[in-house]
Amino acid sequence: MNKKDFIIGKWYNTNIDDNYYFKFNGWLDSKTIAHTDTISRGFYNTSQITNTTWWDNSSLITDLSIIDQFLPDGHPDKLSTQIQTKDDYEHLKSLLKQITNE
Repeated sequence: MNKKDFIIGKWYNTNIDDNYYFKFNGWLDSKTIAHTDTISRGFYNTSQITNTTWWDNSSLITDLSIIDQFLPDGHPDKLSTQIQTKDDYEHLKSLLKQITNE
């Protein structure tokens, strides 16, 4: 994977270890990747971690259901949180329509 292909805020899997996922946070320098959210062997962690050895062996995760079970409740990338947020939005939108039509 090329450096320019990484997107801030997206999740990636290292092709070296299928059990390691990270949320890309940017580049610290030309070779060092920064990420704060990681999942390693089923455990979620939020500590700041950097690594220089495996970024070129990583791939974008397009299906977040792969990591959903490991994310804590309320995490913005957790699918159930996203669904709830959409439902809340639709409910608020409906209430606004009622208020403005009266």
